[in-house]
Amino acid sequence: MKQYLFYIVFLFMLMIVSCKGDSSKEAQLSEEIRIQAYIDSLALDISADADGLFAYPVILNPGGKTQLEGDVLKLYFKMDVLGGGTVDVQDSLDTDSLVVKQGANAIYPIGLDLALAYMREGEKWSFIIPSKLGFGDFSFSTLIPENAILLVDIELLTIQSEDDILNREIVAIGNYVDSENLRDTAIYPLNQPDFLPNGMVVKRIKSSEGSQLGTAELAEAIYDGYFLDGTVFDRAAAGAPFQFSYGESLLNTGFQLTIDRMRKGERFLTIIPSYLAYKESAQVIPSFLTEEMITRKIVPPYVAKVPPYRSVVFQIELIQAN
Repeated sequence: MKQYLFYIVFLFMLMIVSCKGDSSKEAQLSEEIRIQAYIDSLALDISADADGLFAYPVILNPGGKTQLEGDVLKLYFKMDVLGGGTVDVQDSLDTDSLVVKQGANAIYPIGLDLALAYMREGEKWSFIIPSKLGFGDFSFSTLIPENAILLVDIELLTIQSEDDILNREIVAIGNYVDSENLRDTAIYPLNQPDFLPNGMVVKRIKSSEGSQLGTAELAEAIYDGYFLDGTVFDRAAAGAPFQFSYGESLLNTGFQLTIDRMRKGERFLTIIPSYLAYKESAQVIPSFLTEEMITRKIVPPYVAKVPPYRSVVFQIELIQAN
């Protein structure tokens, strides 16, 4: 009797698994049919690439600049849902274009990252992104249903190297030093700003006879982090200092290099180019999903605070750990 019951339970579970598998196959078939119907409505002759992405050019620029590994792209885009409405758009009416690094896992959803690889500078392409390369079974309000098929139009404005970006940042950092009078010894009576070979600028604004940190020593710091335009993006106040063990990975490379130079009780101002700070960061499209993607651990928390390729300024005071 027990053996008979076991077989009944086993067959029941097998039927559930089979139904789930059939349901998944039906959903995939339905998506393929909807995509093909949309392609037919546009009278296009295209098929999916190896990743499952559908791409077709709107404006080609055969002589346009091609992408190299590590290049940074500036673009406009429009994202719709097949059978739905517009999810997000960034175009010439906005204050700025989008800046991203393609091929570095710094763009979400992944379908957009794959799409950009098709393009030369000055081109416009349209893409059909199946749900597996989009948001999957994630849904948001009425804008993005589960298993949404995305329709994305992209205009690639410029292709830049990271060296080009760094050179512009170095100029902007120098202008910041001048505009903030950091060389003025009446305002800042201690040492002159130190322009480091790596592009950073550091300046001691409070001195101390304290010792430097030793390996694995527990330490605390208070700091303000802001952009060159003065916008604060992060802060650790005296009542809730940043606590760390010296030698462990800190907020970013530039922050770490500044701590390396400091004595307990000193306060430094440090200006850090993006490649030593948050680099390409990451870009969630649409941007209003960023917090949700952080919660889901798809992108790191700093993505909500720091856009791609931003020089940052920190005023850091190293204090004795309690």
